[in-house]
Amino acid sequence: MENGNFCVIELKDTTLSEDLISYAAFSNGALGLELLGTGHYKIYFEDKAHQDSFLYTLQELVSIGNRAKLGQVTSTLIYDQGWASSWRQYFEPLEVSKDLIILAPWQSKGSFPHRYKLIIDPGPAFGTGRHPTTRMCLRAMEKVCEELTPGWSAIDIGTGSGILAIYAAMRGAGEVLGIDIDGEALSWARRAVEINGLSNVIELSSVPIGDIDQAFDLVLANLDIGIFNILGMKIWDRVGRGGWVIISGILQNEKKALINLLPFCESQIRLELTEEDWLCLAIKNA
Repeated sequence: MENGNFCVIELKDTTLSEDLISYAAFSNGALGLELLGTGHYKIYFEDKAHQDSFLYTLQELVSIGNRAKLGQVTSTLIYDQGWASSWRQYFEPLEVSKDLIILAPWQSKGSFPHRYKLIIDPGPAFGTGRHPTTRMCLRAMEKVCEELTPGWSAIDIGTGSGILAIYAAMRGAGEVLGIDIDGEALSWARRAVEINGLSNVIELSSVPIGDIDQAFDLVLANLDIGIFNILGMKIWDRVGRGGWVIISGILQNEKKALINLLPFCESQIRLELTEEDWLCLAIKNA
């Protein structure tokens, strides 16, 4: 940051994927990234040079993308003598439900009445709770947990920041496995697990889902439809008899494609949530 200034880029209505936005941001020195909704981001930079490099990368990605759209771009230069206090004020506590609030490490737990206070340090791993699919998974988990015996087991496939695995442990899981093929995501997930004091319950691993033989009481799969095309049956095979799978990361108009992949699941859907264009299903292996 030069002379107390820092730059904030706001993107609205972009069709570039979250992975591409994150890649462009952090490969160009972003200090942080905030996901505010579908296609809506704020990205923070210490100076205009890093900001301009990020915007150039976005333009390159749009030029090679198939019908990709950059959307509306707004750049703001903010002056402040204390970067830490300025940066932190942009991360508002996020109330997911009456029971759950998501906080950053610098926000006081004692200020909120919620039963569960989940701490996530904003970073390049997606899953701060601000995306509709993450919020729906968390809310669906609250319903499903009521059906499970205390000490139940869970696996979070594509754990990202670890947020779903952490909430599973908070809600009574005795054994949680979070897996991801992204080493950087696993590093951030480990930090989140430690901050929340759940290292004794949650194991994190890069092992592929196809190499796991164990069946779980709850499978968490916040993944896009392309992943389900490849791994759909392997994911379902990890759901124990009488267990549950929570599926999100898919659009409402992709539900039929998912059912075509797992036709036997249609009659076992117990909960269906929607937000914006996104869908979340809770399915019981009855």
